[in-house]
Amino acid sequence: MNLLEDRVLVRNTSLAVVMTALICYMLVYRFTTQTLVERERARARMTLQTIHTLQLAYFEEYGTYLSSDRGNTSDVLRWDDMPGVFEYVVIDQGDRYVALAEADLDLDGRYEVWRVDSKHPEPVLIKSD
Repeated sequence: MNLLEDRVLVRNTSLAVVMTALICYMLVYRFTTQTLVERERARARMTLQTIHTLQLAYFEEYGTYLSSDRGNTSDVLRWDDMPGVFEYVVIDQGDRYVALAEADLDLDGRYEVWRVDSKHPEPVLIKSD
């Protein structure tokens, strides 16, 4: 081989390596990053799990659950400044509670609803958007 052929071979090999690395980077980025909707869902699930933990602790101490309808819960749960697009409602039913997270993620008028209650600590998708 002469010098010109060596340069062409090095250039073609370098181009193939760069293109392969770029494709690998794009694939890794695509499959490891979350979309805005996925982040909002994760935040809602985490918030519902936190509400469940707080409810259990409050029930252990006071023998009742907190409700978002009561005016005296602002010192424990702040309903109006929760982060994200989901809105949270907690319903006290005496010996149990139900917490819901609702949001219209794609603005089509249908709401996605997640639920957690006193017997089920893991959030469950009730209605998909």
